Amino acid sequence: MTSHFIITNTNLFVIPKLIEFLSRVNNSALQSASIRALAEIGGANADLTKAVVSAGAITKFIYLLDSPHPAVVKRAGSELSVMASYIQELREEIIESLLTLIQPDTSVKLLRSVTYTLENICLNIIDSPPAVLLPALAHLINSNDEQIIVLACKALMHILKRFQQVHQVVDAGVVPRLVELLGYNKVAVIIPTLESIRKIVNGDVVQTKSVLAAGAFTFLGKLLVHPNRVVVQLAAKLVAAIHIQFAA
Repeated sequence: MTSHFIITNTNLFVIPKLIEFLSRVNNSALQSASIRALAEIGGANADLTKAVVSAGAITKFIYLLDSPHPAVVKRAGSELSVMASYIQELREEIIESLLTLIQPDTSVKLLRSVTYTLENICLNIIDSPPAVLLPALAHLINSNDEQIIVLACKALMHILKRFQQVHQVVDAGVVPRLVELLGYNKVAVIIPTLESIRKIVNGDVVQTKSVLAAGAFTFLGKLLVHPNRVVVQLAAKLVAAIHIQFAA
């Protein structure tokens, strides 16, 4: 009885008021707090999940990814990723809504927020990520924006490290671009790229050959004498992984 009373009153009074607060563009603290409260309510049980979705919370969260307030953007992205990762009923809707924002006319600012959210989903999701994510990430790593490239590379790294989806990642056509990014001048890009390529090489000889055909050795010599110690270590591990495949 008490549980039913709480759920009923949450549906009737609390959720609508929190949804209203999301529109308070001049009060970013209230928006952030409302996002978190709605996410926690939505994760409580199936009935409240349905209530939050029916009230339009997901659409509002997506909209707030383009907020002028960085704290609101980060909160909306973080909560969307948590909800997509752990609440299976919401996963498809959230991911599909994010992917619809990846358009030629989408602003770089919004694409950064979308890629940030997708990267967090790949980091936290408890099941294998949906197949639709890979073509999107393959597109995003070809961005001209460094922040988007870093986030997309990290997302691919999470998929390869946590779920060993080597075959699927290779089939998405990302290998040539990943190898090209070994020549990037920022460590933030090079490190997740090296880790991703090593995971691909660990797959089999055919996948290793695809990495070499894309010109990996062109970059590895320079990376082995890179001023960053982590880059040198990862490059050495990649060379060793390539050697192991052909020595087997």
